[in-house]
Amino acid sequence: MATRHRTFSFSSADIGGIVDEMGGFAADADGRRWLNIVPDADEREIHTGSVLWRVFSSRGPVIPQLTWVPANRDRPDEPAQVGVSHATGRGAVERLAQAGVVAPASWRLIQDHQKRGIIYVIGDEVELDRIITYAVGALRALSPFQFEDAFLATFSQR
Repeated sequence: MATRHRTFSFSSADIGGIVDEMGGFAADADGRRWLNIVPDADEREIHTGSVLWRVFSSRGPVIPQLTWVPANRDRPDEPAQVGVSHATGRGAVERLAQAGVVAPASWRLIQDHQKRGIIYVIGDEVELDRIITYAVGALRALSPFQFEDAFLATFSQR
């Protein structure tokens, strides 16, 4: 079965539409759905390094990305998770805190790795707007380049 993608643009001032989409998306989550959020920036204007640098680097991708995976309705042992891939190296959670971007207290940090990024288990009872607010702040704070208040949210399903 092919993977289907739907992409929407949004700004930090207008997250209601994305939050509504997330609610419907999570309602039937079966372990084969995820949401990626990235800055809406022209990749041709961003130096992402050579192919060799990306393969052998100990850091993640230059363009930061937040991924949300809703809890699997059929498997209670697969809770919702949020991950952030980035190229800023180790200690990203601490840098985010210094920038005023703090995950909700109910989120449980399970990884803060220099190449694989940050991963939180967020459980089922999470306010979806908190995920978007965290995404906007984290992507801004972990981005090595400037970008407008514009983001792309891609809903994917296998």
